[in-house]
Amino acid sequence: MTLDLFDLIDRFFSGVVVFFFNIFQTMYAVLRHPLRGPLRLYLNHRNKKYRQASGISFLFMTFFLAFLLIQQMADEGQGLAAAGKLGRDIVKGVAGSDRLWPAFSVGLLCTVIVDTALRILLRLKYPERPCRRDVVRSVVEYALFLPLAFLIYFPLLIYFAVTVAADSLSTVILAMFGAILLVVVCPIPALLPAAILFTSGGVGAGRRRATGSPAAPRWRWLKVAGNVILLGVIVGGAALCGIAAWVDVMEGAAPANATSG
Repeated sequence: MTLDLFDLIDRFFSGVVVFFFNIFQTMYAVLRHPLRGPLRLYLNHRNKKYRQASGISFLFMTFFLAFLLIQQMADEGQGLAAAGKLGRDIVKGVAGSDRLWPAFSVGLLCTVIVDTALRILLRLKYPERPCRRDVVRSVVEYALFLPLAFLIYFPLLIYFAVTVAADSLSTVILAMFGAILLVVVCPIPALLPAAILFTSGGVGAGRRRATGSPAAPRWRWLKVAGNVILLGVIVGGAALCGIAAWVDVMEGAAPANATSG
């Protein structure tokens, strides 16, 4: 099969549009069905009849969009209003790559940290079962969208709300309490779907519900609780490393922008 220049250009733009649409469609699927959604997404990815972004691509885009939002909010200092300017930011980034590149590099760093940690843990857990390792890693990477939303997006919004309304002490106290609530309490239930999928081997939870088999013993929930802590350390560590790298990149870029200005 031969492709001319027209087909190549057409497929390129079509692929870009379909890919980004699929990313937001994947977010909706995970939010709607935190347990069954990642399983269906993995099956769609393995099925050649469907066009579905892989778990690692979805994880990277989650980090990438998060740090793109961070950069926009840091530049504008307008809290939630900055989220509505992502389109303009992306256009500027495509034109000059001064905004997309930091978010791209930091998002890639976070993705490498999380994916590598999962591969190491799963190789220890399933040393002789590569197929099972692939299933569990993929569904967990899909499910990690929920805790990432709490660990990166929402605390950041609270932080910029504090900086905007720093003149009001009551607002600062309320915002700090909200930040603590979001960082400490909310990621725990958000991590539960990923921890359940990690504990059950990726398919155990969905199969148990579908076949009506007996419920899991109580000791298994201790494993789930332990995996919540483990995944929280992995995701939180990756997010902290990413934020630290992003701050370093932006501090290094600030003198260059001031000199050019």
